[in-house]
Amino acid sequence: MDPARLLRRRARAQAGLLALVCLLAGLVTATLVGTSGYVGIAARDGLTASLRSADPAAAAVRVHTRLSDDPAAQEDAAREVVAGHLGDLPVAVRTTARSLSVQAAAADGRPLGSVVAGADERLADRAEVVDGAWPPGAGGGVPAALNVDAASALGVAVGDELVLTGDSRSTPLTVRVAALWRPADPADPAWFGDAVDLDGTDGSVAGPLVLGEADLAAVPALALVRWTLVPDPDALRPEQLPALRAALAALGPALQEDDAVNRQGVQVAGDLDRTLADVDRALTAVRGVSTSAALLAVLVGLVVLGQLARLLVEVRGPETVLLRSRGVTVGRSAAWAAAESAVVVGAGAAAGAAGAVLALRPLGAVPPAVVAGGAVGVVAVGVAMLTGTAAARSSRALRAARPDAGRLRTGAAGGAVVVAVAVTALAAWRLADLGSPVVVGADGRSSVDPLAAAAVPFALVLVALLAAVALAPLARLGARWTARRPGLGPVLTARQVVRRPTAHAASAALVALTVAISVFVPAYVGTSRAQREAAAVASTGADLRVDLGDRRAVADASDPADRAVAAGVAAVAAAPGVTKVAPARADAVALGGVDADLVALPAAELGAVALPPAGVAAGDLDAVAVADGLPGVPLPAGASRLTAAADVTTAGGVALDAEVAAWLAAGPGTLTRVVLTGGSAALPGGGAWRLVALDVRTADARPYRVTVTTLAADGTDLLAGAAWSARLLGEDAVDLTPAGTVVEVGTAALTGRRGAPVRLLPGEADARVPVVLSAALADELGLEAGDATTARYAARDVPVVVAGTVAAVPGGGSARALLADLDALDGALLRQGPDVPRVAEVWAAAPDRAAAAVAVRAALGDRDRPAVVRAADPVPEPLSRPALVVFWLAAGSALVLAVGGAAAAARALGRERDGEIGVLRALGVSAAAQGRARVAELAASTAVAALVGLAGGAAVAVLGARTLVCATTGTLDGAAVTGPLAVQPLGAVVLLALTAVATAAVAVDAGLRVRARAASAPVRQEAQQ
Repeated sequence: MDPARLLRRRARAQAGLLALVCLLAGLVTATLVGTSGYVGIAARDGLTASLRSADPAAAAVRVHTRLSDDPAAQEDAAREVVAGHLGDLPVAVRTTARSLSVQAAAADGRPLGSVVAGADERLADRAEVVDGAWPPGAGGGVPAALNVDAASALGVAVGDELVLTGDSRSTPLTVRVAALWRPADPADPAWFGDAVDLDGTDGSVAGPLVLGEADLAAVPALALVRWTLVPDPDALRPEQLPALRAALAALGPALQEDDAVNRQGVQVAGDLDRTLADVDRALTAVRGVSTSAALLAVLVGLVVLGQLARLLVEVRGPETVLLRSRGVTVGRSAAWAAAESAVVVGAGAAAGAAGAVLALRPLGAVPPAVVAGGAVGVVAVGVAMLTGTAAARSSRALRAARPDAGRLRTGAAGGAVVVAVAVTALAAWRLADLGSPVVVGADGRSSVDPLAAAAVPFALVLVALLAAVALAPLARLGARWTARRPGLGPVLTARQVVRRPTAHAASAALVALTVAISVFVPAYVGTSRAQREAAAVASTGADLRVDLGDRRAVADASDPADRAVAAGVAAVAAAPGVTKVAPARADAVALGGVDADLVALPAAELGAVALPPAGVAAGDLDAVAVADGLPGVPLPAGASRLTAAADVTTAGGVALDAEVAAWLAAGPGTLTRVVLTGGSAALPGGGAWRLVALDVRTADARPYRVTVTTLAADGTDLLAGAAWSARLLGEDAVDLTPAGTVVEVGTAALTGRRGAPVRLLPGEADARVPVVLSAALADELGLEAGDATTARYAARDVPVVVAGTVAAVPGGGSARALLADLDALDGALLRQGPDVPRVAEVWAAAPDRAAAAVAVRAALGDRDRPAVVRAADPVPEPLSRPALVVFWLAAGSALVLAVGGAAAAARALGRERDGEIGVLRALGVSAAAQGRARVAELAASTAVAALVGLAGGAAVAVLGARTLVCATTGTLDGAAVTGPLAVQPLGAVVLLALTAVATAAVAVDAGLRVRARAASAPVRQEAQQ
């Protein structure tokens, strides 16, 4: 007979089984291609979303050096170096220049403070004109465009002239304000989060005054040229991250070595590399966890394919014996099996791959390599298993069965368990040792550790093997127990399992594996949500956190911006659903040379507003409390006007013009400034105000004496009874020694501090601010309780003392954070610098966070400066979400595959035991009783396997779920904040219910087949088989 015709007839005879093999190959391929393709598409989307949501300074790199005398040549050289390192990587480069600070004065000589100038040829692309026209639209003087907020702080408008002066050797430059502008998109990384660019001031200088490149050279100060590199979020691909990180790491040294670029050193700033490293690590973790999930489905598929291969060769057993007896060699039989399986598995793999590609098309394109790799892998494994099983059956077709085969199978099963235990233990040790399936190399690059990634799949497979091996001993115990009880059914059921442990073991392994997966996957998903909730609470710090967005320096109680901040706080407090509010500062700070997050809240409100992170008790934060962090002189209740007079004279008795301003506070976060024009000013309404500082400022460079002669509120003297200290506040602060309210300012103190205010402060306050550090920050700096150090905040050095450590600081947002009392911090800022940033945040307690957030947004909707409202609820994480989806897909695929495998195992068991049906009929066992016995037999083995699967899945979840979750969601940027182990109940119930229904259906179908077989065949013929 023609071999091709024979193969076709053989295939038609077993079309049903071959169709199951084809379907299995399609499901496994669809799972592999679908999960890999989805993870790849989600990785691209997650990278884009991460770069877009990152802080501007974390989404860009800024390189600067001194501006050359030949800016064009310097620019060309820098561009050449950048292009040589970045190549085709999608990174945009923006060139700007910025001067060091100079003193600005109005045309009439009135001092305005420190400003910076700059040059930016592409400013019009990223900014919008508020007033005036872009230079050169001004007549007279050097035209300049000024940030509108800087203009407000300086008190200038379009058309005003400013005189810029440097040291005594430089030539002043007069500029005319031609335009006022503001950033079109403050979140654009091209601005690099620069406070001067965005807000017009960083607390110490205002600006920038944007000039032409040639005009910038005339500014009486050194200038820096800056190149800001911003990756294109839409064009950058995950596979380009290592190359981009390497290029950025090498760029700084390359520019440093280029003499045409480097002028007195090249500095590199920005956290882009950290952002890319975090994204790369997260994507690698998702790939590692997704590998674990895909392996679950693949392992189930392999077990089911083995069952189908075994059933196929058993069905073809007589045919194989006949062909072997007629001279067909084992090699030819294997070749026929390989050809048949290649067609069947290949067709299924092609269909599965095509289905996965079509299903993912709305999300994005799947790379051809992923499609081909998944399909080819499934075909190779499928063909190898089917061919190997067929060849083994053919080789023993003419041999008699060995009497010790059962013992060999038992020994092999025991050996498999021993090997599985050893491999699983090794993989589990590797995962525990690394703490994640992701390995971060010495170069900072992340990769998946295959052994660690396989720990959870190996553990679940071990659970399945234990269920298979434990079935026979448990059945023997059951047989001994039921033998003492009346009735044939129970003992027959138990002894049938004992007689055929291999046939039942395959089904038990599949059921146990499916149940274990149905427990582990909901545990992983539930723990992931619990972890994100814990991280959301830790990073937000309160039920609601409102960022009013204005961190510019406090100006004057009559200033619209100051009033807007106060109105914003009041609006949040009055919003429906808000039960308590507290003002807060949350900004970047440098502590001991380490960048950290500073959180400052009223110590008295910590328990009412702040949400302690997991593992932190509310009382642990109280160490920041101080008795009087902001000393002040109380004003009379209801006072409406403040009066002050100060004589400023030189040593020769020459009277000098001076500006007098008072600093007032009515509680934490309410610090405001009142300029006493003409010696008096109206007091702000509401609240029990206290005077916390008094400023006297003159622009004269000669030594002078300040004598405060009058300070009263509605006639009530505020000078009497108060002990006053004094400081001269410039770029740094210097202590002065007052005699009562008379302060001498000498030449030494004035050096470098011309125009700085003399600040008189009532009462005594500890110069050091108590802070509570996160454990990670304390460990990194080697600090303990009682240690003193300096924090750089708002361009000022603030002395601090460590009052304690906690696992994480509420609202810190990273592992490196510190907490301080708001009044104590404001008091230190008053002592350290002339300006104090506005309190820009409000934290609120709200039982219903979602409803309160909506109400707060509505209350703040008409503000000129948009407010950002955050609730302490987990937000979607584009980087970790794919792992959740892939685990659900793997669980669903495993369930479908396992049901098919269990059905195939039941069919194989039925064929193996067809001969006993007639014997039992002859013994008087009815067809219905045989059907019920078969159902009971399968149900018993399934129940045992399900119990083992439940226990094993729970154990794997306890030991491994949180490790995998922390690998994908992180722990608050490394902080020791982890959520509890939790289970997604609906998912667990659905998966377990579907497993129960499916296995019950398989058992009932097997029972019905036995009953039909027993009822239709003659007893004599059956008994003789």
